[in-house]
Formats: sequence, structure tokens, C-alpha cells
Amino acid sequence: MRVTKKQLVQIIKEEVGRLQQADPFSDRLSLSNSIRDGIIDHLESEKFFEMGAIPQSVIKVVENCSLQIADALKEESE
Repeated sequence: MRVTKKQLVQIIKEEVGRLQQADPFSDRLSLSNSIRDGIIDHLESEKFFEMGAIPQSVIKVVENCSLQIADALKEESE
């Protein structure tokens, strides 16, 4: 089972909205961490992986992607 593009967009929107409400001046790392946490929570809640059993290779990919998303969002807002 895969995360659909629509699900991923929704996760990112929710995390960005939550983060902006909490701290409108947050930096790249905070935004990236929120996106990463949202994606990992989704993977666990949808039973793609057991809680705490996500392989390190998957976590690295999610972290890299979350940094790219954070950078793109920052560029878009400037």
C-alpha cells in the first residue's frame, strides 16, 4: 500500500497550517521536522509499518523530502 499524492498533499497542508498557527516565524528545520513527523505518523497509522519499526532507509528518504518541501514552501512564500 502506498501513500497517494492526495494524501501526501493533505498531510503537508495540515502540518504547515499547524506550524504557522503555532509559530509564524519558524525556520526551515522546524517546518521540515513537522512535515517529517506528519508523514511518519501517517505511515504508522495506516499500518504501512509498525510503530517504531520504520526502516532507517525510509526515514532518510522522508527526511530528505521534508527538507525539499520546506525549502520549496519558503521559496514560494518569498
